[in-house]
Amino acid sequence: MLESRKYITGFLFSGIIANFISSLLFYIQSYILEISPFFSAIIAQIFALICSYLFNSRITFDKKLSNYGKLCYFSYYLIAIYVVAFAIANLTSVGIPKLLSWLICVLLATISNYLVVKKLLFKVK
Repeated sequence: MLESRKYITGFLFSGIIANFISSLLFYIQSYILEISPFFSAIIAQIFALICSYLFNSRITFDKKLSNYGKLCYFSYYLIAIYVVAFAIANLTSVGIPKLLSWLICVLLATISNYLVVKKLLFKVK
């Protein structure tokens, strides 16, 4: 139980840092540079993905993935990034504010990402 709490805390810390970077970049691109929410979300999340991998592999799970594991990690997240960006674009198209759309989608993605990263990619029980 204590080890599981360590993983959750580390993953959430990693997620907070990554999402701070992502939200800052999303805000700058979407509101200041007026890039579409879809592309803003993709670009911002790619930067967050790199930060997330570095934190999770070195701090949270203290495991470095093999090259195949890294390929799976980045492939999973690239698919997740597209799904989140698509969902954000859909929510904003029906009038939900950009940042609220981003928050809703990122919160839902965080839960599924934790389960996939922990159980499938880092193979932690």
